[in-house]
Amino acid sequence: MSIESHEQPTSYLSTKLLSIHNVNNWELYILEKLSIYPDVGQAIRRGVPFDPARPTTNDLFPGTAQRMYSFLPTDLTTLDPPSLLDFRSAIKTFDKLERLRRDEEAKVCHLLISSFSEEAKMLLRSVPAFVTAFNDNDSFAMYRIAKESHTCASSFAVAQSTFHQLLSIKKTGTFAALTDTLLNHRRTFAAIFDPTATGNMRLDDIFTMVLVNALPDSEFQFMKDKLYSEDLKGTFH
Repeated sequence: MSIESHEQPTSYLSTKLLSIHNVNNWELYILEKLSIYPDVGQAIRRGVPFDPARPTTNDLFPGTAQRMYSFLPTDLTTLDPPSLLDFRSAIKTFDKLERLRRDEEAKVCHLLISSFSEEAKMLLRSVPAFVTAFNDNDSFAMYRIAKESHTCASSFAVAQSTFHQLLSIKKTGTFAALTDTLLNHRRTFAAIFDPTATGNMRLDDIFTMVLVNALPDSEFQFMKDKLYSEDLKGTFH
């Protein structure tokens, strides 16, 4: 996947771009930008995906138990002529609105991509769920994953998960593919543990993750939950 930003709007300040250390500023700024998108943008602001349902012959009038369409008395799978006309009209209207929604979705996705710093793009390239959302033009998922990935980028849970992912990599294809995968994970690993590119990290950090992973949940669940819920920004730097 190639996550590249096109020419950014001149009003988009570089100091507002998403990065590990700038999540709050980015969120406030991007939510303000999303106010001009009445459906997809508002869905992100409300935290509820905008997913309009395609009309079906079994639809009910909103807030009632009354059917919108009637079937033939002798055939409960075939709409009567008036209902068939209404249903076809509803489908045409939905298709038109869906095209408009997809256009708005694409614009919001472009806005999100243009709001990522190079650091953010580097981290998100190694997040499979984000790659899927990016390929699907799913702006709601892109926003959520981007925010969560950076909000938790220095938390114990994400640091531990990143370390375990690195140890689980195996050669399943060509050697070139393996080295590319390792390089992508190395960049993510470095962004969390060595953001200043010193080439060093504390051994205590690694052994703390190994220790926590080895402890049984039955006895240490509270301690683990506390570690996973706390923002330990700076702990692994």
